Amino acid sequence: MRIEYRGVVRHIMTPYEVRPSEWDSDRGVLVLEYAGEGRKRRLLDYSNAMVRDLRLIDSIIRNHPGSRSAMGRSNILIADDIANTFRTAVSARRMLGVYAAMLHDELMLAGQFRTARGYLTATRRLIDFNHGYDIPLDWFCSEKIVAFQQSLLGEGISRPTVSFYMRTLRAIYNKAVSESVIPACLENPFLDAYTEVSVKPKESRAAAAACYPETVTIF
Repeated sequence: MRIEYRGVVRHIMTPYEVRPSEWDSDRGVLVLEYAGEGRKRRLLDYSNAMVRDLRLIDSIIRNHPGSRSAMGRSNILIADDIANTFRTAVSARRMLGVYAAMLHDELMLAGQFRTARGYLTATRRLIDFNHGYDIPLDWFCSEKIVAFQQSLLGEGISRPTVSFYMRTLRAIYNKAVSESVIPACLENPFLDAYTEVSVKPKESRAAAAACYPETVTIF
């Protein structure tokens, strides 16, 4: 990513792996027409993440004191501030609580209120399991997910509700991998997790009611 502020240029490394044929430098957009179905989904995720990055940069610039008045400060220092603030924010995005909250806000804006609430509900349960401390997204591994699952079952949480938590956390993890927020694990962290959805309607309603009044959509 290239940031230019009042003639001062700074470059920031991003995790998006894009081929030359997939980038339109004139328009500054990704090219999806010639991508296969799987690659197209990945590029769409990249596109969404890039829009998020640009909004973040815009917010940093608008809220930076030096962007409103450069008196007493050099343009180089202000450009460095913007770049460093962006890097710090992106680093924080690799934490489960921060990333899930960001997805929650985007889902709320898209009108997907139940899914948004579901993301926060499952995230809070996992953070509670971690004694209230936020969790790096690359923390996910099969052993830890199974331990969390056993803890829930030990509390008497129903299997449909446990399945809901696992499927929701898996969706968040897969989204983070797809957007290159974190690299994919060599082993699927949710391989041994209980994610069955074939439950009786009454049980399914009870599972949903444990988290919010109505069912949600998990991506």
